[in-house]
Amino acid sequence: MENIITEAYIIYRRMKAFASRMVFHYEALRHPIQKNKIVFCSTEGMGGYGDNPKAIAEYLHAHYPELELVWLVNDMRKEFPSYIRKAPNTLMSRAYEYSTAKVWVDCHRKPYGTVKRRGQYYMQTWHGPLAFKPLGADRGGKMPRIAEIVSRQDSSMINVWLTNSDWNEAMIERALYYQGEKLRTGSPRCDILFHDRAKWKEKIREEYHIPSNAGLLLFAPTFRAGSQQRRRHVEAERLNLDFSRVLSVLQEKTHKPWYLMLRLHPQVAAHMEAFPLNSGDTACIFDVSQYPDVYEIMAATDVLMTDYSSLAFDASFIGMPVFIYADDLGTYQSDRNRLYFDMKALPYPFAEQEEELLRNILEFDKASYDSAVHAFLQSLGVREQGDACRCAANKVMEWIEG
Repeated sequence: MENIITEAYIIYRRMKAFASRMVFHYEALRHPIQKNKIVFCSTEGMGGYGDNPKAIAEYLHAHYPELELVWLVNDMRKEFPSYIRKAPNTLMSRAYEYSTAKVWVDCHRKPYGTVKRRGQYYMQTWHGPLAFKPLGADRGGKMPRIAEIVSRQDSSMINVWLTNSDWNEAMIERALYYQGEKLRTGSPRCDILFHDRAKWKEKIREEYHIPSNAGLLLFAPTFRAGSQQRRRHVEAERLNLDFSRVLSVLQEKTHKPWYLMLRLHPQVAAHMEAFPLNSGDTACIFDVSQYPDVYEIMAATDVLMTDYSSLAFDASFIGMPVFIYADDLGTYQSDRNRLYFDMKALPYPFAEQEEELLRNILEFDKASYDSAVHAFLQSLGVREQGDACRCAANKVMEWIEG
């Protein structure tokens, strides 16, 4: 019975994709490609102005203001800078914008049925070059067939994939069905961490009325439903940490006050206005899930705490302390079939219980941590130097001017 349902769903998706392709072909017949037009999207339209596409867009506007920058977004109420033209992420709008753009920039897959014309270029920046959770084919039997079909179709359109390491490039080929050109630029979204931390430390503290001498802890859990066949969500009981105790231990360790910022995964935050905070003194806790760009928060952050989010790797590029709290490791690992890394062997202090997390904070040694992180990133062949936006923009302009 399950196989029949799966086959029926695939047929349904193929029919939708066929209808989508017809709309794309219609728009291509009606309109020429506009040489200076670039279309961006992130988190399948749910995330708004953020991730790698945002960083590339900002750099392009600063250095090539003559370009027309368009962003496909699900919620037109989301705020964008004036130099970005928002467009609704609907089939008709998407078909027109993509069909008339010279370049596409995205960090997720395109919708099934998207058509790229001759003379157009597609830059894939991906949203997690290093990852804990297996992706695509690496999930084995846990990967739905429709996901493979969509991934293969999308990968066939990509002209260049931005990468940051040997490990990343091998994963893309093996798990994400991409054998084309790769450009080891590093992650454009991480450039802000290398260059603008002082600015964002001041700005974020001022915006949230946090004392300038206070420490800032970012807690960024990922969504729990690992299967693409189930509704994606974060269950309320998953955030069962006593945040007040965590902040108290940080204060004991550093002898200064601490504040916590909670950041839900974008695909979860898109479906909620705010997360109900019930733990301890909420005057020291802020829900920043709706904040447009988590990397601005990251630039202001002193310590990151997560479970399986790739933000852990990004934070460690600049030596930020990262604590892993994963109290559902066995269940989560089973759901994903496996994890890419042995969580307990990573350089990031790991805990499955709250008491263990608190002890890790108290016993944290920065020098040992820095040495372990450096060796780990070196073993993966990581290249993150804070110049990814420039490298990506050069490639875009090569296409536009070529």
